[in-house]
Amino acid sequence: MIHFFLRRIFYSIITLLFLSVIVFSLIHLAPGDPVRMILPQEATEEDVLEMRKVLGLDKPIFLQYFNWLGKAILFDFGESIQGKRSAATLFLARLPATLELTLGALILSVSVALPLGIIAAIRRGTYWDFIISFFSLFGLSTPRFWLGIILILIFSLGLGWLPSFGRGPGIFYGFIQLVQGNFVTFYEALKHLALPSVALATFFAAIFVKHTRANVLEEVSKLYVKTARQKGIGETRVIIFHVLRNALIPIVTVIALNVGLVMGGAVVTEIVFSWPGVGQLLINALFARDYPLIQASLFMVGLLIIIIFILMDIIYVALDPRIRTKGVG
Repeated sequence: MIHFFLRRIFYSIITLLFLSVIVFSLIHLAPGDPVRMILPQEATEEDVLEMRKVLGLDKPIFLQYFNWLGKAILFDFGESIQGKRSAATLFLARLPATLELTLGALILSVSVALPLGIIAAIRRGTYWDFIISFFSLFGLSTPRFWLGIILILIFSLGLGWLPSFGRGPGIFYGFIQLVQGNFVTFYEALKHLALPSVALATFFAAIFVKHTRANVLEEVSKLYVKTARQKGIGETRVIIFHVLRNALIPIVTVIALNVGLVMGGAVVTEIVFSWPGVGQLLINALFARDYPLIQASLFMVGLLIIIIFILMDIIYVALDPRIRTKGVG
């Protein structure tokens, strides 16, 4: 198992190096002169030369890359041109909001998809299967920005139950307050998180429902399930302790592969709900041509996704003991 994780960490480092090359190349692949795009039109030639020195663009390309990589490892991406602060600091200030939205959407989508997928599989061909399949098709075909607007119109502007925009106190801070006995702050944070999480989770819940149904159907037809039933084990116990455990292995893989998509989908959701996360920060940086902030955001999001993949590998190994055996060998 140690060899298994060492290989995963080695591949992750290689992936991070490739990512660093891509992120570093952004400033050089951008059309036109990036320095003149950053500076106003009235900038003089001396201003251009000074900005080139500030960005390190006056040095050979390979030296630029290794200097940038050495600083990036220490999370030093330079100063944001627009924010006049450290690009990494600006990113980290927005990261909790995006993590809240991503985790909220993942928890909601998985908690809905698993039971619905199991019901659709064990009730195959019934109206339950038809209704759940319709829900899955609706989630896959509905644009997130449109769903977000509809949710705002119904639950915020129409019924007045939930806020239409903003993050509120934040669910992490709200949870800390809940532990200390302050339920009001947690409830307020939960209300702000509700609509963005539902808008982001609907699409991914539909994906997870389809995979859960397919994997449960595959496991139910196997010989060990028939043997367990012949031994007199109850149907609920068979599904939960036998079928679901084996069906979860490919489902965890699907969830891990969609983590990056969830964070990517959060960009649109953050804009619709004015959620102060990394996605909104990155969009503003792109419009402002704030290259240090763009590089910091992309590199650190990539690093975060790689860390999540490693955590998913740990869960995968816990679910499938055969990987441990292969890892030892």
